[in-house]
Amino acid sequence: MKISHVLWVELMIGMSFAHSSQTKPQHEEGRSGSKMIRRRTTGHKLSILPTIIGEISGPLDHLPPSCDNAAKGEEIPKRIIQTVATKDTLNDSDWFKFHTSLQEQNLNYTFHIFDDNESLQFIDEHFNNTTLPDVIRSVPRPVMKADLFRLAAVAVLGGFYMDMDVIAKDSFDPIVSSGCGAVFPKEWWKDDQAYLDRHFKLPSDDEDHWQVGNYAFAAVPNHPLVVDSLDEAIKRSADSIAFFSESDAEMSDLDVLRTTGPYMISEVYHEGRKAGKYGDVSHIQGDMSKPLKDGQKYGYDWHKFGPFAEHMLSHTWVKESTNAEHDYLHPCPYYVYRGGCGSRWSPIDVYGCELRVEFCHDDTFYLGNVYSGEVIVDRLVNSFTNFRSSGFYTGSVLNITQGSAVQQVTFDVVDDSSKVEISSGSDVDKVTFGSNYGRIVAPGVPGSHMFGSFLSWGSCVVNRDGVRPNVWSNFGKVTTSEDQCDATADAMTSLFTSIF
Repeated sequence: MKISHVLWVELMIGMSFAHSSQTKPQHEEGRSGSKMIRRRTTGHKLSILPTIIGEISGPLDHLPPSCDNAAKGEEIPKRIIQTVATKDTLNDSDWFKFHTSLQEQNLNYTFHIFDDNESLQFIDEHFNNTTLPDVIRSVPRPVMKADLFRLAAVAVLGGFYMDMDVIAKDSFDPIVSSGCGAVFPKEWWKDDQAYLDRHFKLPSDDEDHWQVGNYAFAAVPNHPLVVDSLDEAIKRSADSIAFFSESDAEMSDLDVLRTTGPYMISEVYHEGRKAGKYGDVSHIQGDMSKPLKDGQKYGYDWHKFGPFAEHMLSHTWVKESTNAEHDYLHPCPYYVYRGGCGSRWSPIDVYGCELRVEFCHDDTFYLGNVYSGEVIVDRLVNSFTNFRSSGFYTGSVLNITQGSAVQQVTFDVVDDSSKVEISSGSDVDKVTFGSNYGRIVAPGVPGSHMFGSFLSWGSCVVNRDGVRPNVWSNFGKVTTSEDQCDATADAMTSLFTSIF
């Protein structure tokens, strides 16, 4: 197990359907016209992978456990299924790199790549006596077709489904040999309120808080969880077709997630789990290496298929610009804020949502802890002048925009995945903090007007003049350019990787 960067420092100081590869594989014609691609097994791997993902730190310390299905002698097929809208999209350079990583790490796997027409042919062939052919052609959003197809394809063929923006970090062989009947990503831990917002009910046990990802998963053919999820997705899709055909409303991204996406699969899995089903399912959590996607602001273990692959979050299917930028981050429920200011004894906490502060008639706005959320103070003229917060954790962001009346910002902690961003056009003239492990970006504030206790290794402060803030201990980077922050973070990640 690794020592975290923060702990080490303390010790030291005290979609829609998406793409395929352009290499020269052997080709065979598979069912419904989809291309089956089997890589020749060679004595070496291609050289492209290190240029894509750099150095991946850490051993495979999240291997799937042994499962009941091992006694049946059935293994997940060495088959990787992906989808594209049309074959023309196969030339995209990013898709090519991501798909190549899958091939390099899984040389003896067969690849099935379906375009939209081939996907419909597959559905017609294998589900002609069900409502699925009609449903998949009638759903309100194209991404729902991709959601339905991935479940249908794995239910029939077995194997691995991978979104086109998934990058492989290691071979999937340990999953195949684990004996598990199905393997899904374990992520998106949500508190009671965030769970209620997504599922319209409260969790009934601790495990309920964990969500199930569907951008990457694997299963034997006809696995009960995959089949049950497909059945539920068909039912919910039929309901959505009936509703939106009679309404002027448009189906939101969150509606999609609840109907055919990961929120739906999470509900099927947890309900079955509590009923004694799915004992051969491995719900694997991501590793704690730095996310490969630049700007990923959530927990390091999110959007990862264990230590084997990572979702690069292209979000080509996302409609709402807010969700596309903030990774499904929805507005906080009204009762979290209610236009209030909080108080020293009862600050406003934010968990997994976006809080846009609209007004506060007091002199000070009191924010508590922010976990996996974003707080935006946007153009609040003639409002509060002091902003106080306990801390920002697990990829959280504070954004004080141009034109706000805030003059002083005070907070206790910014963890190594979080960020405080203060626009140069704001009125902020003083920043006070406790410990900074992440980033404080305040290009309009001079260094002499910044006060703190501790700047960690790998942390960064951007201010107007690049002058060191008034701090007790400074191990971080102080600069006038956020680009230099990026370079510092990458250098520190490489250093810790080489050490641990």
